[in-house]
Amino acid sequence: MEFSLQSFKTIKIIDAKKHHCGNLTDIILNTENGQITAFQYNQTYFFHKNDIINWNKKEIQITNNHNIHHNDSLNKPNLKPATKLINMDVYTISRDFVGKVKSITFESSFYSIKFIKVTHTILLLLKLRTFNIPLKKIIEIKDKEIIIEDIFEKEIVKNIQLVPVCE
Repeated sequence: MEFSLQSFKTIKIIDAKKHHCGNLTDIILNTENGQITAFQYNQTYFFHKNDIINWNKKEIQITNNHNIHHNDSLNKPNLKPATKLINMDVYTISRDFVGKVKSITFESSFYSIKFIKVTHTILLLLKLRTFNIPLKKIIEIKDKEIIIEDIFEKEIVKNIQLVPVCE
């Protein structure tokens, strides 16, 4: 099952006895490999992917309400909340600007990013191109930018068209 970062805030967290624990508020990513490390709910509580019993588009059921991890266990330099990637600049390895991250789609069966949606605009008025960059094209997720393979940018430059932003 795939889901987008925009839709995850409607996902409820329930425990093994089906008691409502809260709503999903963020996803913690390992920036070295794009894998989901943990899930955040109610802004301050976390659970790891190993705590999941069942997962569908409406709810995530976790083993029990006591498998909550605190923020300290996730304070590592290679871990980043997925929401911090939104509006992050994307560059090729040759330093060509590709655009900004507008959304992230995850693959729940692999607990990883499936692709990031990147849009390149001019003067906030004209959208040049919107496209999906799969995880395998992402080389590195840094603090303030994402680096992708060069070959992807070369394909884009050939087909740039000016399209007004109508979202």
